[in-house]
Amino acid sequence: MTETLQRAADLYRQGLPSGEFCEFAIEGCDALRTGVHLMRSGLSRSGGPFVCGMGYGSSQFEAAVSARGELFEMITLADAAKEWTHTEGTFEEVDGKEGFPAIDPYGLVLPVGLDDVDRHRFVWTDVRNLLTDETFWAPIEFVASSRAALPSGYQAVTPPISNGNGAGDSEARGITHGLLELCQRDGNASSFRALDQGRILENPPLDPDTAQLVARLQERGFTILFKLADLSVGIPSVYAIPVVEGEDNPLAMTACGEAADPDLPLALRKALLEALAARARKVFSHDTTGVHRHYEPSVVSERAAKIDPAQEEPRAVEAMQELLALSPRQVRERLESTVYRRDRTFPSSSLDTARLPNEPEDRVRYMLDRLQAENMTAYAKTVRRGDAYAAKVLVPGIEMELASFYRLGVRGARRLLERGDPLLRHQPGPGRQKLTLRPEQEAELGGPLYLDKERLDRITAPLYFLYREPTPGVTRVMAGRRDAA
Repeated sequence: MTETLQRAADLYRQGLPSGEFCEFAIEGCDALRTGVHLMRSGLSRSGGPFVCGMGYGSSQFEAAVSARGELFEMITLADAAKEWTHTEGTFEEVDGKEGFPAIDPYGLVLPVGLDDVDRHRFVWTDVRNLLTDETFWAPIEFVASSRAALPSGYQAVTPPISNGNGAGDSEARGITHGLLELCQRDGNASSFRALDQGRILENPPLDPDTAQLVARLQERGFTILFKLADLSVGIPSVYAIPVVEGEDNPLAMTACGEAADPDLPLALRKALLEALAARARKVFSHDTTGVHRHYEPSVVSERAAKIDPAQEEPRAVEAMQELLALSPRQVRERLESTVYRRDRTFPSSSLDTARLPNEPEDRVRYMLDRLQAENMTAYAKTVRRGDAYAAKVLVPGIEMELASFYRLGVRGARRLLERGDPLLRHQPGPGRQKLTLRPEQEAELGGPLYLDKERLDRITAPLYFLYREPTPGVTRVMAGRRDAA
């Protein structure tokens, strides 16, 4: 394992472009020091933005590898996007262009309330079908990982997001990382955070190291909640929530970790380590008292002080500012009926768990077989730098970003209908918007469906700080400007 990690760490570092590289530990931002390590790796390029990746692990080295991997995939995919092939047109105009079929936008889990999607002039880019190796056209907003990758002036139907990004010492490993993240997002799209269904995993199968970590935390007053969001192509999407009686830091209180993996003990380990690391990450990123200065190099602080809040998602900035103004008691009250919810136990033994094959190519095949069993396939863009790879994976039909961007497709609608959730109705009404589906998709669901956006907003607004976070340092910049005023 150590040799594999060392190889990955070296390849990610070697694959980065020239610039000033820095790496520093920030786990000390958590006053309770859980023993989980958290690293930040950054690269500053002349005339370019400062880009940072964060990584966690049971050792500082493991955390550094994770941070470098995130940094590598962010920079590599962003740079590659500048050279992507583009074409413009409606689905009908582009389907078959240059001999390439186009992915139907209606299968990509669109935001509710869109009109005339067939007449919308998308910008398209090429992706590779991972089952057949054929080239397809895909709308660029579903392939890009950030707004910067979109053509200037292009009006995307939904904001680009980094879900499905992956990195590895082989193309297959990077693709597997992206596929598993999409399973995680699909599993928790409508069963997490403000929409938590309160499913506590009974007798979670922890590996020995994770069990020892939980025991140490319990001795220090932690309660660890392991919860099931849902299954995605038969793979459990789980999350871990560390609860500390008497916690006095609102940022640390909101920490949570998520993971999806066929190997349930591995998924639980990932989720717990991420949750504990998130306690320090959130404090480092958003705390305005200056604790970050004890860990952050001055060159990073100087760059962060120049962040422009106007470029941020306003809703995310406002939610984080609201969180910082809440007392610990107020935060706990908001979390009690949602994130801390414990309505029923779910027997871990009922979950099908199997280890992924060892070889990266076999791992990809295993995941593609799971998708194919549910009539789905995966597409990807991959980039190689040296012997390291970055991938952006796209799976039509996979659910994500319901609460943030109101995206809801057939799979997500079926889940809401099965549990009788009042967010979804067959009748129009005040505050409701129609799901953006083709007639044949609507027929699968018993007719047109309407998402109650107003109700969803009422549910998520008090906890929106759990969904989208502004760039680290934005809250400090804004606090400074208010002080200056």
